[in-house]
Amino acid sequence: AGKCLDVPGEDEVAMFDEVCEAMLICGIKEDERDGIWLIVSAILSFQMVEFDADGPDKSKLNPSVQDYLVATGKYYGVSHEDILKECTSTTVVTRGETIVKQLNQTKALDARDSVCKATYDTLFGWIVDTITTTIDTEDCFAWIALLDIFGFECFKVNSFEQLCINLTNETLQGHYNSYIFVRDMEECKAEGIDVTEIVFPDNTPCIQMISNKGGIMALLDEECLL
Repeated sequence: AGKCLDVPGEDEVAMFDEVCEAMLICGIKEDERDGIWLIVSAILSFQMVEFDADGPDKSKLNPSVQDYLVATGKYYGVSHEDILKECTSTTVVTRGETIVKQLNQTKALDARDSVCKATYDTLFGWIVDTITTTIDTEDCFAWIALLDIFGFECFKVNSFEQLCINLTNETLQGHYNSYIFVRDMEECKAEGIDVTEIVFPDNTPCIQMISNKGGIMALLDEECLL
């Protein structure tokens, strides 16, 4: 994360300028655009922050990434010491007593990733809302609808978020199949049209395996309760 990718034949400066111009066209002001890049910089810098194990139940900052931690605090507008504290410890209040518990390396990295994901999600939602407000109009004489299907992806390491994304895409594909194929075929049969040769990939078993009773999601809920 945060490393620079050099793509031969691509002019990154020109592409950056094009994106900045597109933001202005979409109704994003210059100060808001600068804020977007600031937030993106914060996320990229934070992802470069690494924690080392400090025994079985504690973690500490890897000394080689101190500059990235300082930059993260600068971009977020908070103290980098506070960021380090929040990533390596948690505060529990029970019956009026405050207990500070240290976090191990895995939980410290999870805390870092959670902040990055929440920040990115909020930023993405704001950009969508801003663009929607800009293009919203009562005088609409034409429109374009886009449907993204067959979006199932499988990586070497698949997170829970990827499972949710895949389930959403498969459910959308199932909805598409139901309306475009199944219902249309039923109408054709009712009208006496031969549709016996029409074959389409049915992903119903995949959806049921993940979301039905006894499926993957139900098993995960059961494990979380235990």
